[in-house]
Amino acid sequence: SPNCIPLLHYLVQNKIQINLFTEAEDTRHDSFAEVAHFCKLLKVPIQSNGTIYNWLKQIKPDVVFILGYKHLIHVQKIDNHLQQKIFNIHFGVLPHYKGPSPVFWQLKNGEPHPGITIHLVNEKFDDGHIIWMKRIK
Repeated sequence: SPNCIPLLHYLVQNKIQINLFTEAEDTRHDSFAEVAHFCKLLKVPIQSNGTIYNWLKQIKPDVVFILGYKHLIHVQKIDNHLQQKIFNIHFGVLPHYKGPSPVFWQLKNGEPHPGITIHLVNEKFDDGHIIWMKRIK
């Protein structure tokens, strides 16, 4: 999703090493072209073959941010040292707006203060310990 571009830009500006994983099927969507172009310009490597688990073993990152990944991540398949360092960026207030399209549901329900949440990934969708939340008017 192009929604990751501001985060990628911030990390590049702060000289933080980035590696991007996406599923091969996602690279065929028009929305990925913008992300791929941005990554090419800033020399951010993209891996789109294999599984997220193989990518994590290969890259051995210090921390992982998930944005728009549509599959449940099985934490038990990930090295222990990384399990508490995988965060999901969710465009909704948790625990009330779990699942896909949380922005839509917040607006449809007239939420006076919609928000965004960053939480630890666990064995359930949008269920891990909340690390940070920001609400807006």
